[in-house]
Amino acid sequence: LEDNNIDIFKDCGHAVIFHRWHPSKSAHWLTLLRDLENNVIIFDSLGSNGMQKNKKKFNLLLKRLKDNGYKKITVNSKAYQGETNSCGKYAIFAIAMNKLYKGASMKQINDYLEYEKNDSYDNYILKLFSNDI
Repeated sequence: LEDNNIDIFKDCGHAVIFHRWHPSKSAHWLTLLRDLENNVIIFDSLGSNGMQKNKKKFNLLLKRLKDNGYKKITVNSKAYQGETNSCGKYAIFAIAMNKLYKGASMKQINDYLEYEKNDSYDNYILKLFSNDI
């Protein structure tokens, strides 16, 4: 994030950010999705309890996106992830949705998760990535 001259998307429709929580040793994955009109969704499975809590880094990310010409940036505030270590799976899920819809909206991602979740979002995501076919 320190170098403003780098386009985070590098000619593809998504980017994954690995955010380390300081001073703890834990970390978190989140996804940036770009649609065909260069709009951006920042999808964080923890919602406003994720990277957004680190105002300095989050504002730097928003600034870098705006400096690189991305004008419409949507950020989810809803937390989908519970007490599981499944943020990477949510990141991959969001990328798949973006590919499936050729530029998914936050509403499409939310509606899909709402439809499929049954008892919890985490159970759906964990089942989606399990060995059970």
